[in-house]
Amino acid sequence: MQVTNDVRQRVEQKLRESIKLAERHYGQQFEFPTIRYAKRGTTAGTASYNRWEVNFNAVLLMENIDKFIDRTVPHEMAHLIDYQLHPWNFDQGAKRKLHGPSWKAIMRVMGGPTTRCHDYDTTTSRVSNPTRVKYLYKCETCGRDMFLGPKRHLRMSSGITRYRMQGCAGHGGYTYVGSTGRPPVATITRRPPTFQGTSKLDQCRKLYRNLRGATRQVVLQQFISLVGCTPNGASTYYAKVKKEMG
Repeated sequence: MQVTNDVRQRVEQKLRESIKLAERHYGQQFEFPTIRYAKRGTTAGTASYNRWEVNFNAVLLMENIDKFIDRTVPHEMAHLIDYQLHPWNFDQGAKRKLHGPSWKAIMRVMGGPTTRCHDYDTTTSRVSNPTRVKYLYKCETCGRDMFLGPKRHLRMSSGITRYRMQGCAGHGGYTYVGSTGRPPVATITRRPPTFQGTSKLDQCRKLYRNLRGATRQVVLQQFISLVGCTPNGASTYYAKVKKEMG
């Protein structure tokens, strides 16, 4: 949803008013932040201290213009001012409350509410997450289905780990059937060959051939896990093998 020019101007004006009130009260200047309207989902806004910016939810803003400007706009600016006034509260690992006493004091100076959460209707702004991919394996012992997530599927199909059906030893092995949900970027269905007695480069050649179609990151992970390469060594072998095989 696009934020109209007149609403953008009202947001900027509210920010300037809020900053002016804070400057008058605390006796120091606060820089005007960068404004973005890229926030999605049910979150009304966020404040970034490193970039010194506020990011607002365009849908919630346009559906609740007056309330949003009076409540959410100073809410996020107060976070930035809180950071400038009390930087020690934002040190990594420091135990603090994002909407604690110092933030609430700033909000009172600005004349805004000190409540943490908004009560906007988020029906139209809510973002639905796509269905997670599940990989189906059939147990050859008991015939039941076993579903694995992407990481476990990768480890199972690459031979790193063997998962077993709960309540069944799975001695007969498992057959990969397919995936449900979003189609996977790369599906590895073949087990890697045995590498015993060969050099690391030869092992990487065989593994690269077996993982044909997988992404670079996946192949590098297998070089590290199965061959025992260092991250730098895996990158070197990957480049060499890829050049050889095209």
